[in-house]
Amino acid sequence: MIVIGKSIEEKRIAAKEFYAKNREKIKARHNEYRLKNREKLNAKKKEHYLKNREKMIEQGRQRRKTPEYKEYVKSSKFKESNRRYTASIRPKLVAELGGKCVKCGFNDIRALQIDHINGGGSKEVRKRGTTEMYRFYLKNKEEAIKKLQILCANCNWIKKVIMHEVG
Repeated sequence: MIVIGKSIEEKRIAAKEFYAKNREKIKARHNEYRLKNREKLNAKKKEHYLKNREKMIEQGRQRRKTPEYKEYVKSSKFKESNRRYTASIRPKLVAELGGKCVKCGFNDIRALQIDHINGGGSKEVRKRGTTEMYRFYLKNKEEAIKKLQILCANCNWIKKVIMHEVG
């Protein structure tokens, strides 16, 4: 699209109209480019982050102090997004730990629970939060194998009763 001899405002209007008419084509082209150049784009992002790390961390701190961000955190949209993310990484941790109950072999993920072998799981969840705990153990797999195990709901409750973790 070439617009010659028009004012800046007319060019902006023409560009908006062009984008409105061709939105789907443009989005498809952008997605295709992103897929084809994923490694290159990720490398650029990483380089930019490393170059501007302190500035970006400070900007994040400032953003989290704003009333808009505090409202967003309280919103159902934020909570649902966080729930979806946590639900997406939990199966990865379960798979990393064997994907089945270590006591009975049950393997339906809906009833599998991530158990701290020596207890202390609720303290860790209060300290880090569930999502952060999952992320930590996915990054530190040796630590996860030492401290965690997969139990089905029944075996986990039996363990809790035997270890006097519940009243």
